[in-house]
Amino acid sequence: MPSIAFLAWRIASFSYGIFALLFFTLLILKDGSLWRRTTDKEKNQLAIATDKLWNLSKAPGGLTHAFFRLRNGLRLHYVSSSPPAFSNSANLIIFIHGFPDSWASWQSLVSSHSLRAKSRLVALDLPGYGGSDSLKEYKATEVMEAVTEFVAGIREMYVPEAGYSAHSGVGPGKVIIVAHDWGCTIAFRLASETPHLADRFILSNSMHPPLALSNTHRILSSSYKMLTTALHHPLSPSSRTLSLTALCTLLPLLTQLSLSSYIFLFLLPAPLSTTFGTLGNYWFLRFTHRLASRSRTPLDTATAATAMASSLGPGVAECSTGTSIREESYPLSVRQRAERGGPWADQISYYRDGAATQPWTKSLETVATLHDLDGSPATAAVAGGVVQPQGRRSSGGLALFPSGPQGAVRAPTTVVWGQEDRALDMRICLEGMGEFLLARGDDGGGGGGGSHGKSQGGSQGGSQVLVLPSVGHWVPVEEKGKAVLKEIMGWTVDGEREKLSERLGRVYPGAVRVLVEQ
Repeated sequence: MPSIAFLAWRIASFSYGIFALLFFTLLILKDGSLWRRTTDKEKNQLAIATDKLWNLSKAPGGLTHAFFRLRNGLRLHYVSSSPPAFSNSANLIIFIHGFPDSWASWQSLVSSHSLRAKSRLVALDLPGYGGSDSLKEYKATEVMEAVTEFVAGIREMYVPEAGYSAHSGVGPGKVIIVAHDWGCTIAFRLASETPHLADRFILSNSMHPPLALSNTHRILSSSYKMLTTALHHPLSPSSRTLSLTALCTLLPLLTQLSLSSYIFLFLLPAPLSTTFGTLGNYWFLRFTHRLASRSRTPLDTATAATAMASSLGPGVAECSTGTSIREESYPLSVRQRAERGGPWADQISYYRDGAATQPWTKSLETVATLHDLDGSPATAAVAGGVVQPQGRRSSGGLALFPSGPQGAVRAPTTVVWGQEDRALDMRICLEGMGEFLLARGDDGGGGGGGSHGKSQGGSQGGSQVLVLPSVGHWVPVEEKGKAVLKEIMGWTVDGEREKLSERLGRVYPGAVRVLVEQ
């Protein structure tokens, strides 16, 4: 039988979701979108943008469309760049997007010539997004299993594990995961529970649930103690001050509750939450696109069409196209989403099904894959024409007794945070992050990346928390955010030979505030 506290939470959650639905509906009415019809120009621009991003026979920005088949038969869509033409290592950078985006949110970065010169770039569509198959449920196990299998499979395809090849001149490269929003939340779990998957995680603007829960508990506990003390001494002159302080202590939670109102809307019964997605000609999607662009006015037709095409994924016409190499087409579930107007129901199911917070039960196949990564053959380097073994290729082994709090990240991680985030409160989502990150030389899980427990060339390694003062939530699409992310990737690929703060300070003086560097 459900507890009283659980029932009270469900009632409060439902009530707040209804309030959010009414609030956003009033905004839609005020905006006039409920009765506004799409113009022919807007339809044509959307068709052009959709064809450009999702026609499998084309190469957007010189990228190649491809599909990765999971063990269960489902297929995940991704785009990839060509392998570096002149590089002595096969670095791999995997990009994972957030809500309500797709691989296209990374288009500027995966089209970067400087990144392509040293790495193969791969941008994934999460399950249920873009051109990837839908899942029956979007619980933690289903989502994490799919993403883990994809990352491990792409590693096997593109990164040599057996060491330097004298024939090809290609040696062991780095594996880097770059993620934002929902992709960041997923990558936090990968860095915490499967640190072998990558040499470095570069993560921007999302909640790491264990940290957020820790901060929430700390705030509630502190406020409760102050209120209890004040009530025990009601006539004391300091009682009123203490009560006000206790209430002020709750401000970060109240702020985050306000910023997260849309999530409670997503948790409403399916008929309400799914209908809201298409209300007012996809008003909420257009609203998020404006937030991403930091624009106070409606976007121009072409920009709005590109953003909408990224969120909606392939149209019915694109589902009839095929890749030029293997002649693969989009999965049936992608066509079904296109016919019903887009992937909204799948996108909000990540929230509804608890993909971020539920336990992840790893399959035997996943456990075996992770064990193989941890115990992969020793990599090698060439010294004086002789191949020398240099230890494991992965980020290192798991410690018998991992250090740090529950959910601590056990791989080298760089957190990049846009300070002007209008979806997440730093006091809940970022404060105390340093306690959850792996320090250089820590044996608690990840090691230091690279082929022998630390990055090649004498790495400074470790983890960092960086704040970008004039950047918002969508770090990967803002110019300053993209520039900083690109520099961090370049620093990682180049061997992390200096402190990241020193490199960023030299290239972008005053643009980055370093909270943690350990």
